[in-house]
Amino acid sequence: MKSHTVPRKLLEQFSYYEPSVKARRLWRYEKGRAPYGNATLRTATMVDSHFSDPRDAAKEAELESRLNQEFEQPVNEFIEQVGFITFPWSSVYVRKLATYVALLFHRSKARRLGTQQQLDITVAACRSILQDEEKLREIAARWTLDAMLRGVKLECGILESDVRGALTGMIEKELAKDHLQHSYAGSVERAMSMMDQTLLNGAWGVIRTEPENPFIIGDAPVVTWIRYAGGFRSLGEGFNKPDVEVLLPISPIACLHVLPAVQRTRQVVMPTVLEVNTAQASFASDFCYSNRRDDALDTALQPIFGTVKIGVNGFSIRHKNYERTLFDILRGTRVRLPMS
Repeated sequence: MKSHTVPRKLLEQFSYYEPSVKARRLWRYEKGRAPYGNATLRTATMVDSHFSDPRDAAKEAELESRLNQEFEQPVNEFIEQVGFITFPWSSVYVRKLATYVALLFHRSKARRLGTQQQLDITVAACRSILQDEEKLREIAARWTLDAMLRGVKLECGILESDVRGALTGMIEKELAKDHLQHSYAGSVERAMSMMDQTLLNGAWGVIRTEPENPFIIGDAPVVTWIRYAGGFRSLGEGFNKPDVEVLLPISPIACLHVLPAVQRTRQVVMPTVLEVNTAQASFASDFCYSNRRDDALDTALQPIFGTVKIGVNGFSIRHKNYERTLFDILRGTRVRLPMS
């Protein structure tokens, strides 16, 4: 099954009418190639088996249906009006847009590729604990105490070898060939049931431009940055970071600009069209799209296509102490043992 990572209605906002084929088309920008002017709305951002779950054959169709019905369609009803100065920023619209933006981030190819980094960190944390005899003893003692408090009759206490076995099993699970795609499909499903409160309670606005200087949209269209002194922008910062800004182009003349409800220590500088467009290229896995050809823009985009990799140098989680986090989780895990 071929899944869409960017909703067709959103892509349509960036299209133009091509008389020769009597249909709407997109100009496609790609690293190492000249702009291509005949990209179709049907195939743009279409990825084979993107939402598939190798352990559940029905999951991909289920996720596609839910994404469309629960998150895309409610926004499709008003997305064309969001860029208007008269658009009413009611709490109902903001709530729909907050879930829409969050899911757009999670459903991109770039986000799926970032899943590998999460798995690598988990495996590294497991292997580190396996090398720490003190941590193994503490986990075993905690598991033994928990079993006794639950009335489980033990012939002997839970041993370090039992903990080693559990950790080894976790590593084998993480390294299974189908686990990355299974994990990604699960992350998209979990994201559907969550509401990012920093987005929901943030300050929502629109950056506008003229048709002659349009915004473009990439295949990972939700981009973030923190602007530091001197104008330097750190791309790929988490939604909960102090001073973070979230941007999503919604048409050639309008771009959502969200200031999540986080600590703010500096005055916000209104982003330029070029800043938004170069960020789109930086996050893109493959393509950016526009309603027109612009060779000067293509020249600016070429050296930065795909330079932000989720999990590597964008939205990185490697700075966190995942060994400690995993250790705390294991100490609090209830071990299921048969009653003797």
